[in-house]
Amino acid sequence: MCVAVAWGCKTELVEDLVFGKGEKTGKAARAFKDPEDVTFSGKAVACLAADPDVMKKSGRILIVAELAREYGFKDVGGVQPLSFRQAKYLVQRTYPSMAWMMPEFVYVPSWLVAAATHKL
Repeated sequence: MCVAVAWGCKTELVEDLVFGKGEKTGKAARAFKDPEDVTFSGKAVACLAADPDVMKKSGRILIVAELAREYGFKDVGGVQPLSFRQAKYLVQRTYPSMAWMMPEFVYVPSWLVAAATHKL
């Protein structure tokens, strides 16, 4: 089995690189506004290891927040982080006052994320 686990946790290295100079602005700082705990990714890997049907996920990029919803685990403090593919996550980052109107079940398709981030 081979999968890539996409995570959004703020490790010490990331904190030094993003916030090293005390500056907490910019795109990188906004991306880590609500970081996941480092144990959140570990819970995802443990759930994948215990899943008897894990081979169905082989060869894919798996987002930890989406695995948390599928397997039913939460981050430290009982928080359920949003996936960066959820429309609510995108609205929270761009129009925070309107985020309450966006349901959590609306996802941006993976192919659209790939197309939008592809460099020609």
